[in-house]
Amino acid sequence: MPRARFYVANILPALVWAPTYILPGVVFGAARGLAGAVAKRLALMIVFLIGIPLAAGWIVRHSFVWLRLRLKHRFVQLQT
Repeated sequence: MPRARFYVANILPALVWAPTYILPGVVFGAARGLAGAVAKRLALMIVFLIGIPLAAGWIVRHSFVWLRLRLKHRFVQLQT
């Protein structure tokens, strides 16, 4: 094989193979670093998205219990 043809057959595949082999690792590493940077905000958002409806339900339920007791007490006072 002539020297020029060998270099073309050796260098061109190396230029294609190296990025193909290394690029997925670089992308995965960057995505992992990005996920670590936003993990705290994501966790807080999940807590708020779950916590706000739970807190609202608790407030509504206890408000109805409190109002029922107050109205029951008021009704008993009106009958006596």
